[in-house]
Amino acid sequence: MSSLLLILKRVFALLFKTVYIGFFFVFCILLLKMLYFPAVEQEKSVAVSEYERNSEMIEMILNKEKPVPRDHFHMTDETVFRLEPDPPLCLKCHGFYPHTKDVKKLSFLNLHVGIMACEVCHVRKDFKGSNHYFAWADLETGKKSMKVKGGYGKYDAKIVPIKEVKGVHERLDQLIDEKFHDFYSSLQETKYQPEHRDDLMKIHEYNLSKKAVICLDCHKKDGYLNFSTLGFSRNRINQLTSSEVSRMVEHYDTFYMPKMLRSQ
Repeated sequence: MSSLLLILKRVFALLFKTVYIGFFFVFCILLLKMLYFPAVEQEKSVAVSEYERNSEMIEMILNKEKPVPRDHFHMTDETVFRLEPDPPLCLKCHGFYPHTKDVKKLSFLNLHVGIMACEVCHVRKDFKGSNHYFAWADLETGKKSMKVKGGYGKYDAKIVPIKEVKGVHERLDQLIDEKFHDFYSSLQETKYQPEHRDDLMKIHEYNLSKKAVICLDCHKKDGYLNFSTLGFSRNRINQLTSSEVSRMVEHYDTFYMPKMLRSQ
């Protein structure tokens, strides 16, 4: 009897170990499959649904029958795309998305156009002894202020560089002769002569720094822009001076999204 019980115990122990090991093995296989080998059909269905959603969105934009959902884009505020009554010449020539060369950074750089003048970054404080300061300029009236109304991304003003010259405070983003712009904008590129191209290069060299301000110059503690002076809240300053995004923009080469984190 005792030998029979001993055999049963051994059989039970063997079965228990087999079930336990088998369960653990199956769990590992499923986990590896989920992480590294997602179902092909599932990926296809996700791709198809995403394609259909984007197709509907594009059709909606083209038809303009109803407004585009706000959450489709990062920012769709009118203040970003609204035309200024007296826009700087930079935007008249280069448009609202002037950064086109650096594919890795152009989207991040163009996001700044709606809230600051080009000269904030392209005319350094030490450029020809400028030593200017920064303030907000109302988009409609041009009135300058050190504070601005509105919340994050909803400002009716933009940051501009201002220099005091003989008691007069001049905006550095509005100093180029309007006649210069009118003449060159009327020319077709095929009609440009060598002297015209030289003039265009000189106007940039004379008015702009050779090296622009970069992300990490501002987005750090005690950076190029004094966010406190410009009226930003302490919470917003902490967000702007944390370097997660700016360091990613400056240093990343290739970004890989794990399959398990893809939208389903």
